Amino acid sequence: MSLPSQTSVLVVGAGPAGSYAACVLAREGVDVVLVDADKFPRYHVGESMLAAMRFLLRLIDVEDEFDRHGFEKKYGATFKITDKREAYTDFSKALGPGGHSWNVVRSESDDLLFRHAARSGAKTFDGTKVDAIHFEPYPHDGFEAVEGAHLANPGRPVSADWSCKDDGTKGTIKFDYLIDASGRNGILSTKYLKNRHFNEGLKNLANWTYWKGAKRFNPGQHNENSPFFENLDDASGWVWAIPLHNGTLSVGIVARQDLFLAKKKQLGLSGQEFYREYLKLAPQISDMLSDAEIVSDMKQASDWSYHASAYAGPYFRIVGDAAAFVDPYFSSGVHLALNNGLAAAVSVQASRRGQADERAAAKWHGTKVAENYTRLLLIVMAVQRQLRLKHEELITTDAEDGFDTAFKAIQPVIQGVADTHETDAQVQQRAVESVNFALDSFDVTPEQEKAMTEKVVRAAQAAPETLQKMTPEEVDILKRMSHRVLHRNTTQENSGLAAFTGQVIDGLAANLERGDVGLIKSTMRAIRITEFSKPYSVLSTPVPSSLGPQDLLVKIAVASYCHTDSMVRNGIFKQDSLPFTASHEGAGTVVAVGEQCHDLTSRRPRHAQVTKASWARAQTASLPSTPLPMHDLRHVCRTASGSKMAAPLACAGRTSWRAVDLVVETLEAEQEEASFSDKWVCIVGSGGGLGHLAVQFARGRGLNVVGVAFREEGLTVTREMGANAVVGASEDDAAQRVREKISAPRTSPRDVSTRVPTRRLTCRMRLATAALAYKATRMHGMMVQVAQPDELKIPFQDVVSRDVRVRGSMLASPTESEEMVKWVDKHGIKVLTKSFEGLESIGELVEAAERGQVRGKAAIVVDKSRVEKDEMRCFLWES
Repeated sequence: MSLPSQTSVLVVGAGPAGSYAACVLAREGVDVVLVDADKFPRYHVGESMLAAMRFLLRLIDVEDEFDRHGFEKKYGATFKITDKREAYTDFSKALGPGGHSWNVVRSESDDLLFRHAARSGAKTFDGTKVDAIHFEPYPHDGFEAVEGAHLANPGRPVSADWSCKDDGTKGTIKFDYLIDASGRNGILSTKYLKNRHFNEGLKNLANWTYWKGAKRFNPGQHNENSPFFENLDDASGWVWAIPLHNGTLSVGIVARQDLFLAKKKQLGLSGQEFYREYLKLAPQISDMLSDAEIVSDMKQASDWSYHASAYAGPYFRIVGDAAAFVDPYFSSGVHLALNNGLAAAVSVQASRRGQADERAAAKWHGTKVAENYTRLLLIVMAVQRQLRLKHEELITTDAEDGFDTAFKAIQPVIQGVADTHETDAQVQQRAVESVNFALDSFDVTPEQEKAMTEKVVRAAQAAPETLQKMTPEEVDILKRMSHRVLHRNTTQENSGLAAFTGQVIDGLAANLERGDVGLIKSTMRAIRITEFSKPYSVLSTPVPSSLGPQDLLVKIAVASYCHTDSMVRNGIFKQDSLPFTASHEGAGTVVAVGEQCHDLTSRRPRHAQVTKASWARAQTASLPSTPLPMHDLRHVCRTASGSKMAAPLACAGRTSWRAVDLVVETLEAEQEEASFSDKWVCIVGSGGGLGHLAVQFARGRGLNVVGVAFREEGLTVTREMGANAVVGASEDDAAQRVREKISAPRTSPRDVSTRVPTRRLTCRMRLATAALAYKATRMHGMMVQVAQPDELKIPFQDVVSRDVRVRGSMLASPTESEEMVKWVDKHGIKVLTKSFEGLESIGELVEAAERGQVRGKAAIVVDKSRVEKDEMRCFLWES
């Protein structure tokens, strides 16, 4: 089948990077063509996957397919770098108990991704080679080579010539954007940009094959059958042993090319003979193979690490091995490929949708790829020094043998989680620091730190001897720098993609929410309180870039106005400092999660709350009256259906539900029968934001309701919500009128007491309301106060003569909130709202609310398109 003549995005190369980028874009409705010169399935080495693989696969809904396929489960990996005991990186730290990645047969796993791209909507063509790319002149417009920008401008690629291996057909395809995922051949970098640079310090050669009948690694221990990486006794390199689900053990040697070739020439052995001889330098793996046999041909490949000066340009992106390659010691290849493929998709979408101009989007991608590469390069270079000087305890400590302590520091990097789900601040401060063991110090000056870091990076581009020829003073500096990092608490792990969404590059951060993938600005407009008792201000404020363990970043669509907001603005609930962000009732979609939010992704409908502990901090960060608030996730549940209704439920709903629940609990404790057909509750303020919900909740729970409202509109609302009886609060002796409404002939002593409201809910914030509610409640009854006046005023005579118990009720618990959400969905509860569009309408909203011109709840629509699509996924509240 021939390629179409035109497409929006052409992806060249269907390895992990290309297929992943194609999946993400196709799921956004983009017209994508994915081509690869090879026929799938095809062989590839690189079988051991990092922990972060799960999060990346989950994002495109293919994680479960990998689980079902039957790949060998990988719970961690074991490394022996020094001549002491091994160190184990445990994936449960990042994935939770029992959490695992996989050791894959790459022909099968790559084919899964390739086929998934097609199912996602991409047009896929294997056995089809891109022979040439055609460019049009493109004005520099900021694309000139600038140090640190990682951009190039060969012109704008506009079309590509292709040929099909099977039938010899040829053609040309036009495109708007090009993603080069063509692997090590790297058509853009090698043929057109000519900007690939090899790292002389990591110029290795790899030889490998597959064995059957090998012993399991470390049987009976916590790391049984894990992938094992063992250093060679002559310090020339290392060996991998990776168990696969087809019953084979992948075993490969990675050694310095110069030493490997010299030794092979010296011994004069054939390829397989020399391979077997070299394996003797890894005694533990050799022992595992003592009774095993080789079942495939010997394979060899240059293992030269390389990078490029640019990874993007006008309307093109470079990803995967086409962009850069790092020594595979930590099995980082596929992880970097998926991560960079995601960066390409995000930046292309941002440009397509006008979220950023093309230069800004391209620079974001180039910087992201460069940082991912550099982070891993730094740790590999540090480990290479340890490999080559393995008897020198550069990265061990006096308190602990081997590499264990160091591995606790670098696990986020070698598991890939530093790229996928730490926040920008955590990644930049912790992951990079632990990578080169150098950016924090024990009595090391900033000048020494800078010089040492530069030396380690230069070593990658110079020669292996650069690391070995460090002066005693330099070694001492690196030791002290590493020890400071290793003694810090750097063991926390993460789950999600918070780093990807949290990292800000040139004021832009990624949004991975399906249907809205792209880049968002790092600043946003927010409704802020700058002075108490003064109008709100709409000001620019930073998007949160540092998520705590239980934090969420939420894209808000609707924020509703609560009487608590009025009290906060007027200084009744004073915060520590001004300014801070207003509102605590919001509805939106989770776009990033903290490290302890194991079961959340931006695609799963949830709501979350801000707890008291995080309230003050969140005030200064962001709340629902911003487009992107940060909230604390201590409790989660699915949101109710309907967009505008979700925000009011966050506080008004939970408050009303809890008050009614309190009444029901009390009644259930007082009687044996389950029916409340003879029980009455009076709701004062029944036509307001809380009250109209309380009426529906009470009626739905089987209670009879008499509503008391202060305006004619409130009385109308009360009737519409299903109240049995309605009383105007302005009527003379309203309390007596309540009694009259629900009076009935005496049938038993029990009935007499219950015909007067046994319970009273006060949902109106007026001083006189409490007195009215108290008086209308029968003797020995209960009044539940949920509104928040400055103070409650109840006549002394009523207090001493009626013996009514006054209960305070604030918010439903997380469990009760879960019940409320299900109940709201099941019973079709109406949430009355009056909408105001845009943050700038806050003044109009407040005026309408204070004048009593709002029917139900007032709400600001922050994202109109999302509301129209009814795409609420969570609601937020203070508790």
